[in-house]
Amino acid sequence: MRRRLNGLLKFGNSRGTILIRRVIACLMWKPVLCGIVLVGGTVVFHAWGTLLWLRHIIQRFSRSNDVWHLKRSLPVFTQTVVALIMLHVCEIVFWAAAYFILPDTAGIIAFDDSLYFSFVTFTTLGYGDITLKTDWRLLCGIEALNGIILCGWSTAVLFSLLQVIWQRHYAPAAGGFRNK
Repeated sequence: MRRRLNGLLKFGNSRGTILIRRVIACLMWKPVLCGIVLVGGTVVFHAWGTLLWLRHIIQRFSRSNDVWHLKRSLPVFTQTVVALIMLHVCEIVFWAAAYFILPDTAGIIAFDDSLYFSFVTFTTLGYGDITLKTDWRLLCGIEALNGIILCGWSTAVLFSLLQVIWQRHYAPAAGGFRNK
């Protein structure tokens, strides 16, 4: 359809073609604006959840003179992985609800389909067995970028937690870090 419209747009600048150009521009901004709202919501949710979890860890497991042993650090690390995965699942459900609510999303009939599609898109697997109509395909790329960024954020949280565990348990046993 867009190729036909582009062919029409090449034949002059009458009022009709200007109106068609404006309608096309508005249609392209709809998924972008929707994506901005969804990305903003998931980023705020991820920040809130991450900070809440880290505050929980600091209050529960951290003392100034406490050394984290393996018996104590392994459950903290494992619980953090589970908490971050649960945050991602909630974010995927948020995207799935948006796909389910959006009009004209062919291929998504039930909420199960939108949840499956959102999992595949958020994790950037992209099987392609369910696709959106051309008007909303841009939203899939936005969700994939959002998933990459939030998964990278979770990886950074896990890495910093592992650094804290290393500095509190393994580095003192090895004589600490030495600058050469």
